[in-house]
Parts: sequence; C-alpha cells; structure tokens
Amino acid sequence: MSRHNHRWNNGPVPDEIAEMGYTRAAQWDKQYGQLDYLNFWIHRLNSLALASFQWDGFPEEIDPLFIERCLLHFGIGGMFNMAGAGEEFDSMPQYAFTQATQAGNLNLYWNPNRVQLTTLNSGTSWFRHAYYWGATKVAGGTVLHEPDCVLAYDTIDRMANASVITTKRYIRMFATRLAAIDDIVDQNMRMQRHPYMFYGPEQSRRDMTNMYARIAGGDDILFLNRGAADMVQFDVLQTMTPYVADKLLVDQRKILNMALDMLGINNTNTEKRERMITDEATANDEDIALMRLSRLRAREQFADNVNKRWGLNVSVKYGDETMLADNESLGDYNRDASGAARVDSDSDGVVGDLGSDEPL
Repeated sequence: MSRHNHRWNNGPVPDEIAEMGYTRAAQWDKQYGQLDYLNFWIHRLNSLALASFQWDGFPEEIDPLFIERCLLHFGIGGMFNMAGAGEEFDSMPQYAFTQATQAGNLNLYWNPNRVQLTTLNSGTSWFRHAYYWGATKVAGGTVLHEPDCVLAYDTIDRMANASVITTKRYIRMFATRLAAIDDIVDQNMRMQRHPYMFYGPEQSRRDMTNMYARIAGGDDILFLNRGAADMVQFDVLQTMTPYVADKLLVDQRKILNMALDMLGINNTNTEKRERMITDEATANDEDIALMRLSRLRAREQFADNVNKRWGLNVSVKYGDETMLADNESLGDYNRDASGAARVDSDSDGVVGDLGSDEPL
C-alpha cells in the first residue's frame, strides 16, 4: 500500500508504516495526532513557566533563560565561581550556572550541602559546597571551609528530584490530560457526521461514487437515469451520539486553570455566563498568589545569596508587573484602579463580567 492511497489527517504516513497495512497506518496517524496535541500543551505551559520571571544584574556569561530552564526541568541548579576549577578553565568566564545534584547528606535544615554541578552539553562536573563545611586534616583537627556555590530552587519547597518532583513533570501531567480531551473532542465531532450507506451491485460502484461526490459537493438535485436509480439504494447511518464537545472544552479550561494555578498565573476560574458575588470571584486569588510567591521567594533567596557571596547586584521580579504590584500582592482583575471591587450598577455586591471561561 502506498502512503498516497489515502488522505490522512496528520500528513503522509511513512512508507515503512504504510506497508504494514491500512489498520496500522490508521493507528500511526491517530497516535501522531495525539502526540501533536501533547506537544502543543507542553510547549504552551513550558513557555508560560519560562516567561514568569525577569532577571537582572547577572554577569554577561550567565544566561537567565538557562536558569529558568534548569529550574523547570530539574528543580535545582547552582552558580559558582570558575576560579580554581582547573587550568583548562582559566580562559573561561568567571561565573557559571549548571544543574545541581545532591552529592552528600542533607544538613540540619534538610538542605543539600555537597553538590555535584554538571554541564548538560559535555557532562563536565565539579563538586562544591553550598554551606560551611569541615574537612579533617591529616595531622588531626578540622578545618572549616566557606561555601563555594549558591543553590537556586524552583519553589520554596526545595524537595527537588529530577525523577519525581519537578515543575516539568507536573506540566506533562496536565498536558496529558488536556491532550486527552482534545482527542475525545475530535472523536465526538467526527461522530456527528452521518455516514451514507450505498447499496447496489458491483457494476454500479461508479454510479454510487459519483452520487456521493455530488452529495458531498452540496448538489441540491441529483439527476439520475431510471436504470441507475433502480439499481442503487442509499441510506444514512444515524450514530445517535450526543454532541458533548462544548462541555468537554469547558472541562478542559478548568484543567488548564488548575495548571495555571500551579504556576501562579492568574486565570478566570468561572464560566462567563455565571454571576458570582465578589468573595466567590476572588476566592482563588490567595491560592494563586501563594503559589506565585513560592516560586518568586525561592528565586529572591538565590539572588540575595549570590549578592552576599560575590558582591553582585542580581535581582528578580515577576514577569507581568500589571498582575503583581511590588512583588507582594496579586493584581486582581476584579478590582478597578482604586482597588475597589468592580460590581454591576444594577446589583449589590455582584461582580459583572469576570472574563471568559469559554472553550479555548
């Protein structure tokens, strides 16, 4: 079978797949489409996470976007001074930021001290300490050493593990659910079509094909000779499947809102047609603000420690200043410029248009 013998939904099927038969090719086409949905949602949520914060004051050799990528994928990273890293690194920039992995026991406060800092492109690694540490001398006694790296965490929880607890993993979890709804919506919409069933002898196949082509083309009147009309019969297959795509897309929006809550991004978690009192409309704001501050505070602590360790002037702020005033409180879409709750003129304490929760 050639891949050109059928019009697939997601582009041509590779020849090696098409040669396995129509059923396998159809499965490949469906799986490819599902993967597109999954990649779309992963890309969208990743982009939102990476754009959430703005960094300033880093040395030019430090890429702030890489810091966000590292925290998104691994939950932890470390910045250190390249001085003393070895002769082969003497010509490199002074500072570097890499992925960090715990390389020893946790300290008294459940924080890793000895860490392995590894570059993602070459696998080169260094061992550093994030806090004061002691080394036993050969002659006896202990020498206290100062920290030689600063760790950055994605959230103040600090329980980063590349295989368990990372924002990237949770984004994929939400993206999988969102993509699953997209696939179900496609199926439900396809089931709304009413397939035509034609009956007739084999010699009438061409007549049946032409008849369907004219029906699909929107012809209001079909002119047939008596012989063709007598030989060909057709019916419409009623699938009796209810249309629920609109409800599924509303549910999808709710799942997306859950993902945005996790990232600390404001969203309108209500259907547009509903009218809610002010307290109901703003009930989710505190949760969003705290999730946002969890990510922001972790980065502020990192910036403060970097400035104390090396005398730099690194700072971080939330990316959208219209939604976070002075990095302290959540901007509220349901309040006017004076900070007062927005209400309808014909109601008492009822918020008007809160935005849309319509399907995406």
